Amino acid sequence: MPDPTYRMVCGRDTGHAEVILVEFDPTTVSYERLVEMFFAMHSPSHWSPGSQYRSAIFTFGDEQRMVAEKVCEHLRSQGEVIKTEITPAAKFWIAEEYHQQYYEKRGRVSACGTGRIS
Repeated sequence: MPDPTYRMVCGRDTGHAEVILVEFDPTTVSYERLVEMFFAMHSPSHWSPGSQYRSAIFTFGDEQRMVAEKVCEHLRSQGEVIKTEITPAAKFWIAEEYHQQYYEKRGRVSACGTGRIS
């Protein structure tokens, strides 16, 4: 669906997910560390098929996919329930301005955080 709006995505029939596009310098932080931080800040057991709030990692290339899968397997081996989908990245649409920094603008903390940052 081209140019989906937030309201359309909330309708659950677009297949889109609400995500954050992270641009990073691999000489400063590794992709593996970013994936670890994702799981430290986000509930990996959250899964609601078709929901824009499902747990997902969208990768750019095989190397990122393999790293994400490795981190998932490591967490599973420690007894974590991981339902996060790992899939190739596709087109990214920037949310409308009113939905940018949603929690910041409202002085709230994200509902999906787990607070396990280490």
